[in-house]
Amino acid sequence: MFGGLNFNATLSDVAEITMGQSPAGSSYNEEGAGIIFYQGRGEFGWRFPKRRLYTTEPKRLACEGDVLMSVRAPVGDLNVAFENCCIGRGLAAIHSETPSFALYLMRFLKPQLEAYNGEGTVFGSINGKALKSLEVALPSHNEVMQFESFAAPIDALIRSNENETRKLNNLRSYLLPKLMSGEIDVSKVDLTQLTNNHLPARGHNVPNCYWKEPLWKPSLIVFCRRCRTCLIRHSSNIWPKYSESRCCQLRKHQRRRIC
Repeated sequence: MFGGLNFNATLSDVAEITMGQSPAGSSYNEEGAGIIFYQGRGEFGWRFPKRRLYTTEPKRLACEGDVLMSVRAPVGDLNVAFENCCIGRGLAAIHSETPSFALYLMRFLKPQLEAYNGEGTVFGSINGKALKSLEVALPSHNEVMQFESFAAPIDALIRSNENETRKLNNLRSYLLPKLMSGEIDVSKVDLTQLTNNHLPARGHNVPNCYWKEPLWKPSLIVFCRRCRTCLIRHSSNIWPKYSESRCCQLRKHQRRRIC
């Protein structure tokens, strides 16, 4: 990671490690009461865990930005805490004053952690003592800070994008039922005039040969969950050759779900 350094420290020299402990099952809920609770890697996403459970009786806590590591079946999977949360016995929280360095250091240690997946009679695991004593190659303080200054802005941008994505998902979940029920009517909205519109002035992901400008009706546009593209309702007789079925067939989707 830093030019072939030899092991010269342990993980406990780099970060503060908190092993998870599960609260009472009666305190779990999905209504948002209490603090967010992550039991194990089952809630892990590509970088940040997905909210599913809450608990009103937290035992062990992780701070926003801490590295969350799976300590049971399999050992070594990583995520980053998006907010303060409670962690169960399937996780450990790794807290450091240089969180970006800690994250990529743990990724670098993945081969060492893989060795624990072969231990145990049922499934792999690692305890707190073994995790804290894990050998690491620790560079100088100046090198760590230089790496942190390089990686931290990138990680901050990733977090910002994740935050925007979550807000958009919440907005979609709120608006979609209202749009489907007709409570909100957008049939008279000219989609080509919207600010930051992702749709081209012509075409709307529809070949120009099927584009009929005088007959433009945004209400005929629907969204394919599989294609992630806009297309024309099958019931439309304006572009009969470019129906939702045709669009999905072009992308080889056997099942077509239109929301």
